[in-house]
Amino acid sequence: MRTLIKHGVDISKGQEEHVWLASDPHFDHERIIEYCNRPFKNVSEMNARLLLEWNTQIAHDDLVIFLGDLSFGHMREWIQRLNGLWIFIRGNHDKGLGPNPKGLSSIIKVADVVFLTFVSGGYGDAWLLTHRKETIERIGWKGTAIHGHSHQHVPMICGNRVNLSMDVTNFSPVRLDRLIDLMADYAVLDQLEEAY
Repeated sequence: MRTLIKHGVDISKGQEEHVWLASDPHFDHERIIEYCNRPFKNVSEMNARLLLEWNTQIAHDDLVIFLGDLSFGHMREWIQRLNGLWIFIRGNHDKGLGPNPKGLSSIIKVADVVFLTFVSGGYGDAWLLTHRKETIERIGWKGTAIHGHSHQHVPMICGNRVNLSMDVTNFSPVRLDRLIDLMADYAVLDQLEEAY
């Protein structure tokens, strides 16, 4: 998967099932349970569920495009415990992770904004991926954009904007091919609503 990285991320047809996206697990953040009305009794229960969902679905050599806010403390330890080769898009709580983190061989790239392109075409020219929805608006991006940060306050899919905060993905990472299918289904429903 490391050969996919250029100035963004290029995905070839057939690789979609080995690419995952996730945002905002907030490992070790006790108060996120209350803030976002998460269905966990305590932070230990939340951490266990998030870790299980991640590592039972993502293989060690799968590509993970992570959209920010991994944890409240112990970030390096969580990165080492979670499967995948990471493109890490920094969130507002990801302090101390520079562009070339030493000792974290699973990190391919650290950035604030990443462009995802599909080598074989389809799915639009490029997708913009960032932590905050406000970044998309600030740079004036009109194409498909994937973000986190909004937790449960923004629906998962709204037009060509996709919120992948774990609060709207059932605390699970999302495989790229499934996301593409969901977006296509949403577009069909949107067209039907406009027709009636």
